[in-house]
Amino acid sequence: MATTISTLGFGLLAAASTAAAALGIENPDSAKPLEIPFFEKAPALDGKLSDDAWAKAALISGFRKYGSGDVPEKNTKVRLGYDTQNLYIAVECSHPAQSALKAIVNQEFVDAPVFGDDCVELFFAGGEKSPAYHLAATSRCVRWDALEDKPELWDGRWEVACSRGEDCWIAEFKIPFLELPSRGNPCG
Repeated sequence: MATTISTLGFGLLAAASTAAAALGIENPDSAKPLEIPFFEKAPALDGKLSDDAWAKAALISGFRKYGSGDVPEKNTKVRLGYDTQNLYIAVECSHPAQSALKAIVNQEFVDAPVFGDDCVELFFAGGEKSPAYHLAATSRCVRWDALEDKPELWDGRWEVACSRGEDCWIAEFKIPFLELPSRGNPCG
């Protein structure tokens, strides 16, 4: 069963519009809403995409380089799914070589300075005038989160697991719906 998650409605539609622009779609407003499947069995949070759930996940790929719109040499793939309690997002970040991956920060405290490293960033908003929730994680699973880019305003109870391979790294997120701006469970 695939459905859209209406409690995240605006945030996902804004993300779809932004993704459409990043994918080089000329008229992002004409992009179809992304159907995110329900996971009967949640994937193990291990930084790998070997669970059956990820094979059934919604897939976004074909991103363009920010600013230039050029097609990158290696592409990023994003997979999404949900269960009754959580949103699951897996981001596969390709690199020409692991030596090109910048992963210096290795701190175990909340809101570490992740932005000097290669990292994945996620943004959520519950509506047009709602504050934005911002999550980030590095390939070493160093986390950062904030409300309106102020880390002192929010320490989310989300999880991330990462793995590194020869030509990519994967960040696998488990985000409870109660942590998202809509403060609700999925319905659709």
